[in-house]
Amino acid sequence: MSRWSIMSVLLIAVFLLLLSLPSACEAATKTQSVLHSTSRRIAAIKNAERFAWAKSARDSIVEQAEPWKQMSYDETWNLMFSSNISRSWMVWSDGFCPECHQDVRMYTWIIDIWGHPFKVQCPHCKSLFPTNDFEAFYRSGLNRSGEFDPALADRSLLFNQNHPDPQDPKHLFGVDDGEGYLQEAKRWRFIGYYLSAGQWRQKIVGGVASLAEAYSITGDMEYSRRAGILLDRIADLHPSFDFATQGEVYEKRGSNGYVSVWHDACAEIQRLIYAYDQIFDGIKDDLELISFLSRKATQTACPNAKSSFAEIQENIESRIFLDSIAQKHKINSNYPMTPVAIMTINAVLGWPVTREAVLESLCEIARTSTVKDGLTGERGLSGYSAIFPFLFSDIIARFDALDSTLIDELFRRHPALGKTWRFFIDTWCLEKFYPCVGDCGRFGAIFPNFVGVSLNVPVRFTSPSGFSFMWRLYEITGDPDYVKVIYKANDYKTADLPHDLGEKDPDAFQQKVQKVIDQTGQNLTTGDSLFPQWGISVSRSGQGDFQNALWIMNNSSGNHGHLNALNIGLYARGTDLLPDFGYPPVGYGGWNAPKATWYLETAAHNTVVADAVAQQRADGAFALWCPGKELDLVKASAAPSAGCEIYQRTLLKVDISDEDFYVVDLFQIVGGSEHAYFLSSGLGKAQATGLSLEEEVPAPFPNLTRNFRGQSSPAQGWTLDWCLRDESESRSKDAPPLHLSYIGLTENASVSLGECWIDTSNSFGGREEWLPRLMVRRRSETPGLRSDFLGILQPYDREPFIISAIRQGLTYDPHREALVVDLVDGRRQIFLFSPVSGSPIEPKLVLPRVRTDAEFVFLSFHRDRLEQAGLYNGTRLEIGRALVSLTADADVVPYAELSRAGGKLKVISKNDIAVKIKP
Repeated sequence: MSRWSIMSVLLIAVFLLLLSLPSACEAATKTQSVLHSTSRRIAAIKNAERFAWAKSARDSIVEQAEPWKQMSYDETWNLMFSSNISRSWMVWSDGFCPECHQDVRMYTWIIDIWGHPFKVQCPHCKSLFPTNDFEAFYRSGLNRSGEFDPALADRSLLFNQNHPDPQDPKHLFGVDDGEGYLQEAKRWRFIGYYLSAGQWRQKIVGGVASLAEAYSITGDMEYSRRAGILLDRIADLHPSFDFATQGEVYEKRGSNGYVSVWHDACAEIQRLIYAYDQIFDGIKDDLELISFLSRKATQTACPNAKSSFAEIQENIESRIFLDSIAQKHKINSNYPMTPVAIMTINAVLGWPVTREAVLESLCEIARTSTVKDGLTGERGLSGYSAIFPFLFSDIIARFDALDSTLIDELFRRHPALGKTWRFFIDTWCLEKFYPCVGDCGRFGAIFPNFVGVSLNVPVRFTSPSGFSFMWRLYEITGDPDYVKVIYKANDYKTADLPHDLGEKDPDAFQQKVQKVIDQTGQNLTTGDSLFPQWGISVSRSGQGDFQNALWIMNNSSGNHGHLNALNIGLYARGTDLLPDFGYPPVGYGGWNAPKATWYLETAAHNTVVADAVAQQRADGAFALWCPGKELDLVKASAAPSAGCEIYQRTLLKVDISDEDFYVVDLFQIVGGSEHAYFLSSGLGKAQATGLSLEEEVPAPFPNLTRNFRGQSSPAQGWTLDWCLRDESESRSKDAPPLHLSYIGLTENASVSLGECWIDTSNSFGGREEWLPRLMVRRRSETPGLRSDFLGILQPYDREPFIISAIRQGLTYDPHREALVVDLVDGRRQIFLFSPVSGSPIEPKLVLPRVRTDAEFVFLSFHRDRLEQAGLYNGTRLEIGRALVSLTADADVVPYAELSRAGGKLKVISKNDIAVKIKP
């Protein structure tokens, strides 16, 4: 059976499949552009004539498309290659340059599609590979249909052009016939990588997209015609591509996809359907396009004569877009990329008949994607977690420009969408960091931009901008922070907003934004935030340069998550004080390589490991969440993750001034026979005080941790002080070094300091460092070990403000212990808790007698006078003559924060409870 006969059968199958799809069951023949309407195109052209920002955007778009416009129609048609050359997602995932032998891993090979076609370049020695003229070899093997046939190709062209003499030892050095350059069992896939990352992604898909944008902003049919030629030629060959059998990722086959691997294949189909819709009004009556493609069909003996636009339309729509629906596994990507792509195809090909089906698809995506506090629950907070809001904002902005009632109905049916983008405001710490939860970011990564929506300037596209979408969010929700986000992204001004070429009245838009800013101010109204379903809490305080934020993750579940339940992070003075390692460095051999899997390990995070075994994937819970004005307390538990009876962490953040604060860290665990608490800060020196680091301690992860030396059962009160390097250059040059000290108060534990391996590069490896790593460990001969890891985190930049800290028992209550902290200003602060260890600690200080039923109590004294108190999960606190009683409903966990003002204790924060105070 011929290839075209097979395709006929496939198209029948596609048709039958589409009959079963609600989004396509009433599909009509496409007659006009849908998501790129004539009115938006006209507005874009007018804006470019009127506004400098729009003219600059138009000129940039036109300039980007110019190389394709300079091509002849035949050269444009010839850009597409056939499927019988292997593609690869990298030259070699953890390889090196065969010329200079320096590391060149993953995507660091340089591709210049115009300056060096069919070549990749070493970033170090600048050598170009392959060394042969592959394009000449490829052209020599083209058959009548314009497809490459290796049997026809002239293999005499396969030699190093710089060493043409067959006797030269380097005559075959660096030569690639399309299946890679092989040297001593090492294979560099120069052409395979170029075809996927250069020719296909940049020159073909990028060419279609650039030409379509240029048509949208100019109306010049030379752009739409060339895009149409490329799309039609892609369609001729597209169904024959199968990355699973023809391509490699990490030097292995089996990953689905078309020309490229599944995740990019899905995104590329999305780009192509948008581009097709953009140029449709330009190509549907283009007789010159029909003439050229009909002539090419005759030359190549193509069964589709392409003698009418209907035949060209059928070729493009069926062999690119409907084939992608029929072979959904090839574009099956991170949710909801695939359903969005399929929905877009059905909308573009069948609107307005498919309107209701599109709305239902949008609603289904919204329902499925907002189950975890408005998100999917996928980890990688600044990366994979943002896929849904980032992608969905783009698609619904396009539909909103087409039919605003559709989006209003979507939000009415799914109010949880109101949380989706708010999540990325409330987890944006200091407007500079996002918690590095799961596969995202890098060590110490900075995020000065909001990640939930694309707010890029200058403008490079004619589609609705993220600025326009954020304004629509404000209109729908009434939340002015969405307006403040776009105001900040626009450098705190309204000029040039909304950076949307198709906006009909930019002046009116700017006036509306300015009105909101004048009424509400420009600062985001972020405070303490809890996302119990997603599993993260953020506690904030401070102003300006002294803002701080503390977060804790309560689970180890979710796709792209790490095994790090009860991991914590801390930001202060513009610095990430407890940086997570970030995205696994897969450039050292792929996802299963030891250096990549190390980043997922529990021991690589600031948490506790039980029995030297990584956590299991499981959900956790927040047992207490008590946001206050000067005191924040949160308690999270994750026993299923650790397989323990108790596995919980309590954090109390105490503000002692407008600038300074400290964090009490209480990690309690019951189960197993070994518990190891791990902690590391940023790059810099770690200095121990009160410890004798003389005993050699086995490294917990050989080759990835090293040089652990410590002391068994040191006296409590020892400190480990990190003097941090200013890696992000966020502090002024004359500012003193920033420190983070950890005061250790864990009883009967061994303490050691070593190093762990990390990679601090921006990509996928290549900048290796060794990071100071603290390990506090307790062991028992029998299972059922009970541990209370207690410590204090104290950031400072000149002198520590804590004079001393001690943990002690209470003479009047054997079931409680006290952490006593003395500050330089004379205050004594006491934190009362119930230990799980069951080993009473000897009283060492005379403390005021406290009667309470609360789980936790905080007291602050100055000259023996109670100045501040916090009562958590309890109803009664009696100290001296003062009595505080709380009354709450059965389903409310009571807490209250009190402070002395005017000689009396007054409530300054609480939850939904009644409070009575007797002085």
